[in-house]
Amino acid sequence: MSFLSPWFLLGAAAIAGPIIFHLIRRATRNRVQFSTTQFLSASPPQLQKKSNLQHPWLLLLRCLIIALLAFGFSRPFFKSDVPVLSENTQENHTVLILDESASMSRNGQWNAAKSQLVNWIEENGVDHRLSILGISDQVSHILSNELWQKTLTAERVSLVNGILEDREPSWGGTHLDSALDAALDELEQLAENTGTDAHRTIRVFSDLTTGSRLSGLAGRDWPDNCVVEFEPTVGGETLNAGLQWLGWSRIGEGPRNARLSLITTGGNQTITLTAKDAISGNTIGEPQTVYSQVGDKRLLLMPIPAEQTNPFTIELTGDAEFFDNTLYVAPKKIREATLTFIGPQASDNPKASRFYMERAVVGWEDPKISIASPEPDWETNPDNLLLIGATPSDAQLSQTKSFLNDGGTALLLLKDAAQIPLIESLTGETGWQSTPLSRNYGLLGTIDFEHPTFRVFADPRYNNFTNIRFWSAQPLLAPDTTDARILAKFDEGPAAIVEWKVGNGSLIAWAGDWTPQDSQWVLSSKFVPWFQELIEKSLGGPSMPNMAFVNDASKLSSGEDAWASLDGSSLEAAARKTPGLYQLSKDANTRWVALNIPHEESRIDALPFDTWEKLGVPLQASQLIVSQEISEQQAAVKNAIELEGEQKIWRWLLIGVVLFLIIESLLSITISRRGLATAEA
Repeated sequence: MSFLSPWFLLGAAAIAGPIIFHLIRRATRNRVQFSTTQFLSASPPQLQKKSNLQHPWLLLLRCLIIALLAFGFSRPFFKSDVPVLSENTQENHTVLILDESASMSRNGQWNAAKSQLVNWIEENGVDHRLSILGISDQVSHILSNELWQKTLTAERVSLVNGILEDREPSWGGTHLDSALDAALDELEQLAENTGTDAHRTIRVFSDLTTGSRLSGLAGRDWPDNCVVEFEPTVGGETLNAGLQWLGWSRIGEGPRNARLSLITTGGNQTITLTAKDAISGNTIGEPQTVYSQVGDKRLLLMPIPAEQTNPFTIELTGDAEFFDNTLYVAPKKIREATLTFIGPQASDNPKASRFYMERAVVGWEDPKISIASPEPDWETNPDNLLLIGATPSDAQLSQTKSFLNDGGTALLLLKDAAQIPLIESLTGETGWQSTPLSRNYGLLGTIDFEHPTFRVFADPRYNNFTNIRFWSAQPLLAPDTTDARILAKFDEGPAAIVEWKVGNGSLIAWAGDWTPQDSQWVLSSKFVPWFQELIEKSLGGPSMPNMAFVNDASKLSSGEDAWASLDGSSLEAAARKTPGLYQLSKDANTRWVALNIPHEESRIDALPFDTWEKLGVPLQASQLIVSQEISEQQAAVKNAIELEGEQKIWRWLLIGVVLFLIIESLLSITISRRGLATAEA
């Protein structure tokens, strides 16, 4: 027999109370005084024999009542009465997650993970309903439950070995949050297919580094009867150093520097960085030697000559792991565009719109803008932008039409209603009219924030245009049928900005001039961002990035580019899955791009295991951050509570206490009455 609250047994010591009281002999209740003895000195009584217990049966009852109360409050139970059922009687649904991220390319990690997975299946999982997922920054299905169930039990381990034999890790990041989400979906699918409430297990085979992404697990609701188990890969180095690209740095006309962040894990290291031309293999500049301590957030500037236009690599030497020792860098191709302005050419007149246009583009690095005059002829490159600030000549009008048909973008500042025929001449649409406003200024009301030039203001924090006044506005009234897109309207309803598709290009008409005496537009904070978006639109859109992570290669291309390797040979999509330098070609334009592994993969120090508990992941009891001994004690206490609650022996003990109290009361009354009758006699 065991007790749930054994400290209540100490209450049995209260039995001493009734025993002491029964040993004390009571004095005579009625004393008779005699006159002849009142002058004698009192003397204590002399005992002739030892005291005996008074009423031993009554004493026995009282002691028994106290003992039963102490026994009952200690909540006794019999361990052997209720058998503990084995959890193995429930069906098991298991999803195994195999880490295929870049950090698994380290020495021994990949083979260790595959061996540990196969060993676990041999020892525990052959009879489970099971599927295997591979994870990096994407989730892939390595083995489906359908194929697993179709395979004979004796051949299942061989099946897994065959599938994993030629499989290699990718160069992506470790997105464990996405992996666990996919595993839960897989378990839910297994439950729906079988129609049973099985014991659900997710087991992760990974190096479990601090570079893993876990943000998606915060606040996640986990289903009942689900356990997550982790099996870190064994072996491998703990020292590592990696590089993170932070971009270019240049102050004024000073040297151009590559900005880098050095990532060090496992211990202090002496690292050497060397830049090399990717085509010639020649060293660029002088190698740098850096002593790095663990925990440092070391930022480095590596000088790169301005004449270096070829792609290059930055190689790291001095650490034990080689999977992340090369950083590939593609030179940024600076776009150039010409802004051709038809109108007054004075660039130093603060009352002219050109004065503000020239100053709006000062300091732009990409694209690099130059402003040109249309006289005598101007280059009709469709990547340029044409601004019409005055009525063009016949020759300029003819060139403008050719420019628009070739795909160029033109902006017309409509200064007065006399220029309405110019719209008809360029677009071929008739019926457009100009109407005055009811007051002496106009405000932009409705704006199409889906258009590329206004998309930058779509956020509610920036979409207020009501503080910009247009005093010399020329509002436009559209004909009944038009193919034009109205980008903005004045608050009274007429159109303020209109766009037409002309050939392969587009014409945008602004109903008014931009000079400070005509509007507040060029003096507002929204002018420069809008003007930049207009130029980006004329260039075909924003500049595409030239560096990305391996599995984000789609960010570098619009989908129409042709990929080629460093030597110019064509590549299929499957060949773009490794870090390196590539060429992208579109419309006879070629540019360099670089693919690198995610820098988080260089952080190979072990992830603190209590992170999972903080995120609320339902861990296996043996993997909690408590000792196995404490865990077993907690399980024993839980089992004892269940047994005691099932048996409820304390109820019978309390019933016995009540019965004995009744008997004790009756016996006490009887003895008391006998003593009273004897005293009266």
